[in-house]
Amino acid sequence: MKWPFSFGKQSSPKAGDIQKVGSRMIRIASLDMLGPYSESEDAQYLLIRQDSDQKHGIGGYRTSGNGRFALVSKGKVVYLGECQRPTEGCVANTGIFAITDTLFGDKRASKLYVFSSSGALRLSHAFKANTLNIGISAEGTHVAAQLCNSDTEDSGKLFLFDVAQSKVISSFTPETGWADKYEFAVAEKMVSLCYKNKRRYRYSFDGIFLDENRYDRERVEDASPTDLVLIVREKLTNTSNEQLPVLLSMINKALEAGLSDYPDYRALAYRFRGEIQELLGAVEHAISAYQEALKVDPKVGVKQKLKKLEKQLKQRDGGPR
Repeated sequence: MKWPFSFGKQSSPKAGDIQKVGSRMIRIASLDMLGPYSESEDAQYLLIRQDSDQKHGIGGYRTSGNGRFALVSKGKVVYLGECQRPTEGCVANTGIFAITDTLFGDKRASKLYVFSSSGALRLSHAFKANTLNIGISAEGTHVAAQLCNSDTEDSGKLFLFDVAQSKVISSFTPETGWADKYEFAVAEKMVSLCYKNKRRYRYSFDGIFLDENRYDRERVEDASPTDLVLIVREKLTNTSNEQLPVLLSMINKALEAGLSDYPDYRALAYRFRGEIQELLGAVEHAISAYQEALKVDPKVGVKQKLKKLEKQLKQRDGGPR
């Protein structure tokens, strides 16, 4: 089978041939190559990719002119390859490495390739969305690939691959959203999604979320006032009576923190406060919250709710004793 890339071995380098440029780029002078790089955990391997047509000097979006990638070990280029648009890369302590190809033209699609340190193709997979980022286990046995949003079934999914078996072991949409990096616990068959706020959440290799309770708690701790409103809206659609006081506390926290610059969210916050109070049977408090919501936004959608509760209150207070 003919693959859409080519490879070649490199001879021993000259002194100073490979140099880091800043914190994210590497230059390989003998190849006239400059690009971002990834590093193995033990710092024995570097993987450089250059998403540009060197011949015509065109980088990024284009319709022709393959980019290149290079595997470096101990100051020496041990493998050089090319594909259409090499955009993301990662490398294991074993030298096994992964490259994503964003492809030419306007296609919202991408490909993943995994190679041995000698350049033998170990795995390839075509996605129906662009790839946001990828990660590889320390020994190169497993790879994670997170996709961007698209109008296909691959939209926003995280794919996990078993490299030895050359197959997808699961694909799912993480509840915690797009991660910044991935840490594997292969023996436990788990992958942790790691975030810039130093939070990390575990998923089993079959896509089961293992830290859901902690995530729910920390999600609230980290949330902005507007985020709190959205969390309450999400949880109100399917919550138990026992959880209502917790949601009420969250919406009160959002209002106390200040939503004056966000009138849409402020109106929603009062609406949700009213809905929670109504479910709790606190009619007067619900009426007050609905009235506040309407003051902020007359189209917030609580007029009928307010009329119904005012009628109930009138019947209750004005009825026979």
